[in-house]
Amino acid sequence: MLFRSQEDPMAMNLAIKRVRGQVHQIEGAAYVVYTESQNDVRLPFDENTRIDRPAHKGDWIDAYVNEDGQAIFIRNVDDQIALE
Repeated sequence: MLFRSQEDPMAMNLAIKRVRGQVHQIEGAAYVVYTESQNDVRLPFDENTRIDRPAHKGDWIDAYVNEDGQAIFIRNVDDQIALE
C-alpha cells in the first residue's frame, strides 16, 4: 500500500516547487524549459529523478524541484495544455 507522501512529490517536502514549461533544449542530464512566466529554466536530473517518460523538444512538462534546483520528479503534461 502506498502512502500519500510516496505518490505526491509535493507532500514529501514543503521546500519543493513546481516548474511547468515547454522543453526547448536537452543538455545531457538536464532539460531547458521555457516556462509559462516566459523564463528559461534549466532542470538538471539524475538517476534518482523519477520521470514518467522521457521528454522531447516541444513537450510540456511539470518538474518538481528541490531546494538545490535538482529535479526529483518530471512528468509529461502535453495532454493538459490547451494550444491556441
